[in-house]
Amino acid sequence: AELGLNSKIEFMVKYFLHKFNFDIQNNAEISLILFNLCKYGYLNLVKLLVKTTEIDINKKIIFIIFFYEKYKITLFNILNATPLHLAAKKNNIKIVNFLLAQPKIEIGEEEFWKCNKLTEITIPDTIKTIPKNAFSYCSSLKCISIPSSVTSIQSYAFTHLNSLEQITIPSSVTKISDGVFHSCFNLKEVNLPSNITSIGSKSFYECKSLSHITIPSSVISIGSSAFYNCEDLTELTLPSSLESIGHHAFQHCKS
Repeated sequence: AELGLNSKIEFMVKYFLHKFNFDIQNNAEISLILFNLCKYGYLNLVKLLVKTTEIDINKKIIFIIFFYEKYKITLFNILNATPLHLAAKKNNIKIVNFLLAQPKIEIGEEEFWKCNKLTEITIPDTIKTIPKNAFSYCSSLKCISIPSSVTSIQSYAFTHLNSLEQITIPSSVTKISDGVFHSCFNLKEVNLPSNITSIGSKSFYECKSLSHITIPSSVISIGSSAFYNCEDLTELTLPSSLESIGHHAFQHCKS
């Protein structure tokens, strides 16, 4: 007798669970499986498989890659998280790098928000913008590599990174947006490019360990509270190019 729909789905669930013995480098088989699932309308089955606790978190991410690229159905629709966010939550650098290497991948707003286990990130040269709050509250993030392809770092992109001590901004970036490094309490060294034209409001707000910073001669404006409460700031040279300094820009710089 022909199996009913529910029996078919139950059988397929067991079959595909069995098929989950593959590694990150071998996604051809899973792509074929997903293609056929999508072709025959088994989206609910895909959702069920992704939610199933028996499936390892890494394999869940691999399972969704095909849909992410071909159908723009992301883990956000299924698990309220993107593949990048889910991988970063587990500090699985291998999968983060794998996903970032995909040709059409983008970093969205709050993409890595509160991924507290993430310790390092190398942004690929396909990325042009680091959006608002992209890495906010990643408390363990120590190393960030930004390529010259990035032309814009939006407001509060790196706020509250308590483990970050050093960062270099590429010359392709021409302004420091508002609040970019807000409350990075242990940030000690920031290398700004020589063509930066503005430093936004609260950009280094309460960077209490920042002891010195060189402001390039290209800077014409520093926003309000830009270096507010930078307690350890002892060396600072303001260039003659400056045309405006906002209110409280250097207030409570005790040193």
